[in-house]
Amino acid sequence: MVPRLLLSIAAVTVSGPMAMSRPNSSGKLPWYRRRWIQFAIILSLLSVTGLVACREREVLLSAAGAWLDVGEALREPVDGVFILGGDADTRPFAAAAIIRSGWARQALIVPTAPQPGDRSHQDLLRAILLQRGVEADAIVELPGQVASTRDEARALRQFLDDHAGFSVAVLTSDYHTRRTRAIFAAELADHAAQAHVVSAPTERFNAANWWHYEQGWKMYTGEYIKLISNLWR
Repeated sequence: MVPRLLLSIAAVTVSGPMAMSRPNSSGKLPWYRRRWIQFAIILSLLSVTGLVACREREVLLSAAGAWLDVGEALREPVDGVFILGGDADTRPFAAAAIIRSGWARQALIVPTAPQPGDRSHQDLLRAILLQRGVEADAIVELPGQVASTRDEARALRQFLDDHAGFSVAVLTSDYHTRRTRAIFAAELADHAAQAHVVSAPTERFNAANWWHYEQGWKMYTGEYIKLISNLWR
């Protein structure tokens, strides 16, 4: 399990937002300090994993997984459900269920950076929503293009600037809700009270068994690394 964790962490670290080759003038920490922070995070996670493997591993790992999920239960209908990019095998299906059950009127989607040869993410979301019974005029595409959760929060803020009083459920995967809540609270500013972060389940793994799956290791440990990395943004 530990080698698998190391590979997952390495993949996230190299490809994540902190993978930099030179310092910049944005006020962030110099690149070499970020490298040391990354290294310290990896060593800490590996040390904790080794301890957990010996004592009450499943209880502690399950608690670590559950801590990431801070999704709310909607107490009243909202105007729209904003589907964050990624996990298209679950998020749009959960959004369609929310709309069909009367808890939201519209689905909000925003274009992501296109991948060569791939179908655009917003087209995929739209197709799934239509297939699951959401009316075409209930699907609203926000302007612009996003490449991160922070970009998505900024796109929603611009939308809410033009739609006073619009309430929205921000829908993302359960393990991603804690970081999403922090980012959207910061970026939405005065609009933060209009947004509610809602959890969508993941396919195959969850907080109670994520360490049994390679993708689970990547997603859950990646969230912890990104949460800690955000402290130095």
